[in-house]
Amino acid sequence: MLYQSGSSMDVYWDGEIVSNDTVKIDFFSQALHYGNGVIEGMRAYRTVEGTRIFKAHAHFERLCYSAARMRIPVRHSIQEMINIAYDLLDHRGLREAYIRPMLIAGSQVEMTSPNSSILAMAAWKPNPSVSHSPIQTMLSSFRRPDPSSGFPDAKIVGQYAHSVIALNEARSCGFHDALLLDQSGHLAQATSSNLFVEKDDVLYTPQVGSIMPGITREVVMEMAGQMGVPVCEENLHPDFLKTADAAFLCGTANEILGIQSFNRRPFPTPWEDSIGYAFARKYRQQVTLREGWYSTLI
Repeated sequence: MLYQSGSSMDVYWDGEIVSNDTVKIDFFSQALHYGNGVIEGMRAYRTVEGTRIFKAHAHFERLCYSAARMRIPVRHSIQEMINIAYDLLDHRGLREAYIRPMLIAGSQVEMTSPNSSILAMAAWKPNPSVSHSPIQTMLSSFRRPDPSSGFPDAKIVGQYAHSVIALNEARSCGFHDALLLDQSGHLAQATSSNLFVEKDDVLYTPQVGSIMPGITREVVMEMAGQMGVPVCEENLHPDFLKTADAAFLCGTANEILGIQSFNRRPFPTPWEDSIGYAFARKYRQQVTLREGWYSTLI
């Protein structure tokens, strides 16, 4: 797990910063009964210009998009939510943090659009012991939900039950993470990260449809354009990984993380010689606004 939160911390809850020990959610909230809530995950970095939340506007914009998909009312503007995030960081004295905003559907146990919502937000210090070493992955026996069954591009609380199931399976088999197929048997993504595959100096990534098109994924594709690396978005059969040179995952929490092996089959290109490694360095420089590789998390 990339981050560890303490058993007690101050969080933003429905208009004020309080101890999470005092937070109470109504038993009849749709979030408890149906997983009807939406979330985001973003990171704040210590930069030469002070603490900076990377892509804050994009993340809160997506939170609002996800809420609209579920018809959850939003009482705050994007800028107000950004301000709340920075206030919470200041209150907790965090210069670097993982931030988890959430819109929780109100108390309406009927399966209809909620009339209200609660904005909640937590921020905690990244775990300094986290390793950025390449990971071992497996093909999950579970698949991403069919896109016609919901909204795969929205970060809906209930949809992450699939990720929990797939990750538990992978960990029980001795792997760090799992790759999931879509409804047609093509590669989709990892449990909570997007997938990029390297072959012959070209990057391949599953096309939009069944995946969560992540914000970090967009950044990787922008970097590829800047560095002259071709990117192909297409349906990828899992056998494609057998002939690939390297692969990596990307997401807000993991940043850009190399894949050492798939189904215990190592990729031939060492991580330090891969395109993904070069992108990981460039990404880290971009989020921290300074040169350096994997600066100490404080």
